[in-house]
Amino acid sequence: MNAITVGYWETRDGRKARVLCTDAPGRCPVKGYIETAEGESGAMSWALNGEWLSPSSTGADLIRQWADRPVVDWSKEREWVKAVAMDASRRWFRYERCPVLGENVWLAGTIFHQWMHPTEYPQFTGNWTDSLCVRPEGGGK
Repeated sequence: MNAITVGYWETRDGRKARVLCTDAPGRCPVKGYIETAEGESGAMSWALNGEWLSPSSTGADLIRQWADRPVVDWSKEREWVKAVAMDASRRWFRYERCPVLGENVWLAGTIFHQWMHPTEYPQFTGNWTDSLCVRPEGGGK
């Protein structure tokens, strides 16, 4: 776990949280809010290690910094890989050409695609429909 800093974080249950300060007095010096799907927010307090101190739930624990766009290290990808994307179940795949957005998956049709091992997943905390990354130098051909 990284040290909690001011900025955006992902909660254990996948929500986006914003940390506003880390030095408030008391048992939970980390202050901020969690954004809801409806665009609302709720004030929150966390311990310095990111734990939300509730006996019944750990869903609001801060687990990692938020990443709005996937971070793909193309130098580590095979030459044939022109795109990578995550499906609704949060599994990542490599594609030889750009897939098309489907209901819960990226549709590959006859496009060759390959499952990625979890240790290879790009850093990303956003919605799966925003996960498609195309190789900058000629992806999608």
